[in-house]
Amino acid sequence: MKQFTLVFLSLLLIFPLAGCWDAKSIDKRLLPAIMGVELDKDKKTYIVSLRIPDPQSKDFHTVHAKSKTISDALDKIRMNEERSIDVLHLTLIIVSEELAKKGIEELIEYAIRSREIKSKALLAVAKGDIYTLLQSRKNLRKEKGIEMLDLFSPNAGWTPNVSLNYIWEAYRDIQASTVDMAVPLLKEGTETLFEMEGSAIFHNDKQVGTISTDETFLYNLFRDRFTSGIVEITPSASLEIVDAKISHRTSWVSDRPKIFSTLRLKAIVVEANEKTRLNTNTLKLELEKLLEDRFQKLFGTARSKKADIFMTGVIFRSKLAPDQVDLWEDQLYEKLIMDLKTDVIIRNTGNVRLGQ
Repeated sequence: MKQFTLVFLSLLLIFPLAGCWDAKSIDKRLLPAIMGVELDKDKKTYIVSLRIPDPQSKDFHTVHAKSKTISDALDKIRMNEERSIDVLHLTLIIVSEELAKKGIEELIEYAIRSREIKSKALLAVAKGDIYTLLQSRKNLRKEKGIEMLDLFSPNAGWTPNVSLNYIWEAYRDIQASTVDMAVPLLKEGTETLFEMEGSAIFHNDKQVGTISTDETFLYNLFRDRFTSGIVEITPSASLEIVDAKISHRTSWVSDRPKIFSTLRLKAIVVEANEKTRLNTNTLKLELEKLLEDRFQKLFGTARSKKADIFMTGVIFRSKLAPDQVDLWEDQLYEKLIMDLKTDVIIRNTGNVRLGQ
């Protein structure tokens, strides 16, 4: 009986150790930061590329594989690497413009269903060859291999002229009938790693058009993704928007949905030619007209492509009957009346506080 008790207690001590029998040491794992996905020449095969930083040498290397599916391409990369590849730490996924125009639903479905890729990874579209782009060593600094992520980080180089779209948002937007997405559009830079081209706008899972960086700035304002940014009003005056708030009212006008939006901005004059004697009220009116005209042009472009990037379907949803929700993108969106008014407060002293 005593011997049985000793064996039983020994087993109790061993069982908790079984949970880490397949654990891999950190030095036996590769943690790619960026994944690129593009189409091969046959337009049916995926080329999957990984940019993998090496923490020890502060360098990186790029690997790729071809397959009919994303998962099989990743398995081929793993098969040829001497260390385990963990894509859970991917922070950025870049797809080619060619693939974006064909459709990215299969890629997004894989990312969400497999749980191999975190849902907070960012999505971007790039012109040109993705594998070549990920091999680029332009403007490398100490953090080789991950420096391009700073372009999309609010705590680093991100500006409101760059759109942000996460994998979970892309999955939601593809599945929903009342919202579409705008994804950063970039290309290989001449002096820097990237040059921002604006944003690729999507309807469902396909890229249907592009918008400029200035239009992306307005898109971010409307989507309430605000951070300070410079708007050039005239060749002799530039304003910095320091605060922005937007509100919406919805109604039906005959059989057409209407959204009345008010964008309230606070701005400061950061650059002005004193010789021109600029009037603050004139700047206010010019900025309001500039933003309103630019928005109507941008909204017209998005609506003509059936791309509801401003989430107007979500804004109007409380006024829709259940059977009207599915009709939004095919019938009601093209009838939508958008009325945007801006209300600007300008401080002509910049950041200088008088009297102190």
